[in-house]
Amino acid sequence: MAKVKTGVSRLTSAALVEKSNHIVTSMTGNLAYASLQGLLPAITTASNNLAAANAAAAGNGGKLEHETKRKCHAILRALIVDLAPQVQTVSGGDAETIVSAGFDTVKPPAQHPLPGEPQQFEAVYTGFGAVKFRWAAEKVAAYYQLEMLREDGTYEVAATTKRSSFTLHGLVSGRQYTFRVYAVGTAGVGPACESINAKAA
Repeated sequence: MAKVKTGVSRLTSAALVEKSNHIVTSMTGNLAYASLQGLLPAITTASNNLAAANAAAAGNGGKLEHETKRKCHAILRALIVDLAPQVQTVSGGDAETIVSAGFDTVKPPAQHPLPGEPQQFEAVYTGFGAVKFRWAAEKVAAYYQLEMLREDGTYEVAATTKRSSFTLHGLVSGRQYTFRVYAVGTAGVGPACESINAKAA
């Protein structure tokens, strides 16, 4: 479902007048917004007031003119902010209907892919009761989980690390183990790599 982007928080007074006029033009006679037609005259009046205040302040206006401009800006902005959720309700979240009212839609958050299978997984060092592993880093990985095969044929997590290498301690010297690693990212868990065998010295 699309969401209405109000988009007025950083607009200059001139840009706010332009945006409000575009909204009024887009919604006037728009059958999708028949129930909201009664709100448009107030927006038109506020837009005209702000346009006049802009002109007065630009023509060597003093403190009073600039204060009037500030107040007119706040009034018009509030009317647009109040209109946005009503457009959201009437549109039912349909993007084309929202755009037809002169509003933009909020861009959906970027979809991150699942991490791929870690490559080049290998044991690069074995010490007394320890094995050091390394693998090629995955770009979208937040962290990695190193798993060890248990005697019952299932894997258990032996370590969690943000690095693409890890030294696992506490192993039985001379005993052969089977390991694999997989990456975890924002989108979820990626596939595990092909398992390898290693033994601590």
